[in-house]
Amino acid sequence: MSKPIQKPMQNCQAILKPVLKLVITISFILGLFSWQTTVALAVPNIPKPSELSHAVQEIENLDAMRSGLAASLEGRTEEPTMQTMQEVCRPVGIRAMQLSQENGWQVKQIAKKYRNPAHVKCIPYSFLMM
Repeated sequence: MSKPIQKPMQNCQAILKPVLKLVITISFILGLFSWQTTVALAVPNIPKPSELSHAVQEIENLDAMRSGLAASLEGRTEEPTMQTMQEVCRPVGIRAMQLSQENGWQVKQIAKKYRNPAHVKCIPYSFLMM
């Protein structure tokens, strides 16, 4: 009784073996292509060189503004007041907000050393752009 079933099974295996090899090969190739796509998606989005140079220039201008205003505090003997903050810190913050709105950036002012512990960030740069 096994003889009549054995012949069709051998024919079926003979047909399925190349089909199975083809399916495995196609799956492997598709896996390679999808892996490369995943790697490409992991690469950071680097803006056009002109956009990057514009961003760098604007942040350098903002830092120069901050440095110039901070230099006006040097040599003062009195403690900084709210008026000092209005004259020195506020213009930098306003310009950072303008840059954010004009260019769609996130411009945040941070420091290496904070006087107020509530303002501490975990980023060691003077300005952060995203």
